[in-house]
Amino acid sequence: MVLFLAQTVISSAQVKLYIEDFSVSRADITSAEGKAVSLVLENDVVATQLQVTIDLPAGLEYVPNSAKKTDRIKSGDAYVDASTATGKLVIVGTDVNVAVGSGAVITFNVRPDATLKDGDHQIKLTEIVVSDENANLLNNVTASTSTVTMLSLGSCKMEAPAMLEAELNKEYQIDVTLNNEGVDNVAAVSGTVTVPAGLEIIAGEEGKFIRSDRAQSPLSFKVKEFDGYTNFVLSSNRNTVITGTDGVLFSFKVKADASLAAGAAIKLSDLRVADTDGKSAPMSDIEIKVVINKLSVAKYELSTAIEKVKAIETEGMEGADALAAAIRHAESALNATTIDDVDAAKEALAQAVSVFNKANLADGLVEIAQSQGKDLDTFTRAELVEGEGYNTYTVNGDLNIAIKMMNIDVKGCDYIVIKFAEPVAAGWHLAFWSNQDLVDVPAGATEFKYVFADDPKCGVSADGILPQICMMTFFGGFQAPLVAKVEGIYKHVEPVHTWNFTKWSEATVANLKADAAASKVVGWSDVEKKADAEAGNDAPEATKDNCFWAVIAEGGELTANGEVIEELKGLQFGATFAGNRSLAIAVNYPTTSLGTYAGPAYLWLGGKNFECFTIPAVKGGTTIKMGVESHKLTDARGVQLFAGETELKDAAGNAVAAPKTYTEQTWVVPEGNAFDIVVKNTNGCHIYFIDAEQDEQTLTSINTVKSNINDGVIYNLNGQKVSKALKGLFIINGKKVVIK
Repeated sequence: MVLFLAQTVISSAQVKLYIEDFSVSRADITSAEGKAVSLVLENDVVATQLQVTIDLPAGLEYVPNSAKKTDRIKSGDAYVDASTATGKLVIVGTDVNVAVGSGAVITFNVRPDATLKDGDHQIKLTEIVVSDENANLLNNVTASTSTVTMLSLGSCKMEAPAMLEAELNKEYQIDVTLNNEGVDNVAAVSGTVTVPAGLEIIAGEEGKFIRSDRAQSPLSFKVKEFDGYTNFVLSSNRNTVITGTDGVLFSFKVKADASLAAGAAIKLSDLRVADTDGKSAPMSDIEIKVVINKLSVAKYELSTAIEKVKAIETEGMEGADALAAAIRHAESALNATTIDDVDAAKEALAQAVSVFNKANLADGLVEIAQSQGKDLDTFTRAELVEGEGYNTYTVNGDLNIAIKMMNIDVKGCDYIVIKFAEPVAAGWHLAFWSNQDLVDVPAGATEFKYVFADDPKCGVSADGILPQICMMTFFGGFQAPLVAKVEGIYKHVEPVHTWNFTKWSEATVANLKADAAASKVVGWSDVEKKADAEAGNDAPEATKDNCFWAVIAEGGELTANGEVIEELKGLQFGATFAGNRSLAIAVNYPTTSLGTYAGPAYLWLGGKNFECFTIPAVKGGTTIKMGVESHKLTDARGVQLFAGETELKDAAGNAVAAPKTYTEQTWVVPEGNAFDIVVKNTNGCHIYFIDAEQDEQTLTSINTVKSNINDGVIYNLNGQKVSKALKGLFIINGKKVVIK
């Protein structure tokens, strides 16, 4: 042993030296490296010399050559004199320069042997010498006795939440964990689960108990039920062990009703654990208090509502700042001390969401003012509470009316939609004209859409008047009080597109049918495949009179039955594309083997990488918008737009990606005069509409040339005579011709 001589003894310094408590297990007996241990020094003066003797308990030995100094020792040397005969370690450090602070100065490893008994053992620090930077000996050094625990079956324990705060008639899962750290051969666990009156264990697919991954086959889980309690045994044949040393072992779900008494608790008792050697040990009982805490339930519901609102996409949307402020207000209410304050915050947040929704309505929706129409009849009206975002209607009996409006102007509209702030309960009915059969609002609905064209009884008049919108209860079929939170009632104004392919006129359909009846190989044919058409095969039922493929070799502005197709008027189609059945008009073809589409009517651009058509004279700097959809819904397919050799991009300057499902996409036309925009397809896709602003002066110039010139002279789109038609769109003999 080395002793240090100091010039002066100082007692005022505060120095602590100790080893942090740790545990070992039977698995460490065969471990080469053993268990890492830290010698900690807490010092308020710089320490330059350190000596301590560590007394290890019988059965715990030092791993040779494992001692290392830590980063706290900035200089000097430190070594260990280990005496296996005495079970003592001598730690010696000279000129170590340990700065003021707290933390490990030396680490070393120990290893138990088979003689170390289960339970706690003491490690003592003795013969301590610590000196400061002036070589003064510090005599006020506190040395703590440390504990090393040999883990065993007796150290195993099962745990579960101490308390369950429950809402009535809701299921809650309780996870029961097993901590068997240091015992890796646990083969069985058993015990009893007792639930109080008013609480039941809910059986699932696996029964009343759900095994975790730690307790799967070939382990068996046997359950036997008695009056008021359930016994369980999780066991193996001693050749299989419970996996892991900590975590959920099994779970069960409970549900409380109103009869649950105050202070009730779930109890897990008679708990025992056994290993593969047949040894067993008891474990402490577990008690889980069950509390019906209405305030906590209210806060939980508010917290859940906040998380749902936070998930709403608000970037770039109207009212985003106001919604963010409402979220902050709701979060502050999570600290409220009364249920009324929490409920008020939840209501305010819900109203704010509805206000946000109204600020970001889909295009074409126009709100219809809600009215109860109290002067229209003598029926009982619902109780009404008006809100900033939605109105709340509450009824308690049959034939109660919440909303009733008469003679609504829906001219130019295609449907009515009623939006609810939260899912509605069963029992609400709707009527849209006098003496109409009532329509049920499905339970759980968040909106109800009434599409005029889908209802053969639709009462919308020729001048666009819907007789009524009435929401009411009928006879029974609901649980009072019945509540509906109506966010808004809207009519949808049909958009006016430059080219609309979702509604083909009766005249166009008749002309397409006439072409198809006249020939299967030229004009418009409802036979898709060329071979079938040339063989004279009739169209299958799905496409007959529903979808028509173009076989028009000259391309240009397309006709059917000798008449220009009004819906395509102005578009110039490539001759190759229009002449080989790549182009089709779907008037009622909503489903194919490749998918069910956004609508039954569209323009189908078949084939791949075709120059399909040209949109003439589009104003520079404007935006083109199209509704696009892949024909094969699992593949991204769409269109690319070009002004000459320049591919058009979106407003951010990015290429417009081909979609899979229906997507409304936009392209920005370059600045300048009018451009002829060529539309190419990447693969088979559908176009539902096109919006493009054309330059009327350029179009007029084109039409003037077309009407006056038919002599073989070539004109460009500005009406100027040119000597030769290069690549692009020209007028030759009064017709637009695409030169490639």
